[in-house]
Amino acid sequence: MSLVPSGSCKSITSALIIAHPGHELVCFGWLEAAQPTVFCLTSGGGSSKSGRRQRSIDLIEACGAKVGDHFAEFSDAEIYEAMLARDSTPFQSWATKILDHLLSSEGDIDLRGDMLEGYSPTHDMCRHVIDCIAEIANVVPKHNHSLALENSHPAAPIPGFKVSHYHKLNEDVVQRKLNAARNYNELQGEVRERLQSILPAKLSREYFYLTSELPYVYLQSGCQPFYEKYGNRRATEGKFDQVITFLDHIEPLASKLREAMSLQRRPIPVCALK
Repeated sequence: MSLVPSGSCKSITSALIIAHPGHELVCFGWLEAAQPTVFCLTSGGGSSKSGRRQRSIDLIEACGAKVGDHFAEFSDAEIYEAMLARDSTPFQSWATKILDHLLSSEGDIDLRGDMLEGYSPTHDMCRHVIDCIAEIANVVPKHNHSLALENSHPAAPIPGFKVSHYHKLNEDVVQRKLNAARNYNELQGEVRERLQSILPAKLSREYFYLTSELPYVYLQSGCQPFYEKYGNRRATEGKFDQVITFLDHIEPLASKLREAMSLQRRPIPVCALK
């Protein structure tokens, strides 16, 4: 699908906004085709400031895409501390830098990035940042796309979720995508696990979803977000002192972020959490 609407000469500025280095692998084919500017929140390395940062920078640039300023400038530990403190400052700072880039561009803006899945609180806060950016930059709903990370199956779209863009890869691009994944040394465990259950041919499908019509994925089953279950388990093992929860941290933090960016409060649809 072209990123220039039929019958229009308007250019489109594309941006991929992700929480962690490595998420760009999920939409590798589109990354090569659209060559967006990629913005990343954390380094993906726990308390390390470097983490997977350089690996993703090399991959993005090899695809012909651009690396945004302040790429992965926060450590994961810093972002977790901000979430526990309900401190919107790092998220607002990151959003403002991305907005400075986007609003200096001409033409329409096409945003793509992490979906609200309830898997990782950092992924979810990334999506809240994207939606704030979309609202301030007047991005039309059809150009605000969600990228499924944990709840996706490349062979078919998520049932009941409206696809906003389907990108088809040819055999050469699929091979490059496979090579990029296999060479991403810092994610070898995850890559191996995923590739065991996916035929290479199925990697030729990349789906994006219409953000304005998406609830949290975990709300489909009416259960706790995965990150709460995982956090409770680690706390029981003595590994975590505090557990990030949706109601105590993510919901109020998302509201504080909107307030800090002079946006009206918008309730997040929730169901009974079990």
